[in-house]
Amino acid sequence: MWSVPALASLITRIQNDFLESSRLTLTLDQAQRRFAIDRTTCAAVLDLLVDASVLGRTPEGGFARFVAAGVQHAA
Repeated sequence: MWSVPALASLITRIQNDFLESSRLTLTLDQAQRRFAIDRTTCAAVLDLLVDASVLGRTPEGGFARFVAAGVQHAA
């Protein structure tokens, strides 16, 4: 069971990892290994970040930093 501060810290860590590595794309399995967390928690955090428009889903089912169509970001 995750405490609220620990879960908030995990969400921030995962979010920052994707934001700092703009080309990072991970499957659920890869993310689970990278962040060393259980599958259920990993899926929930990734889904939360997709819902918050921080991450998007790739056509192959991976997770990557979300960039809105027509919006240009500095690399």
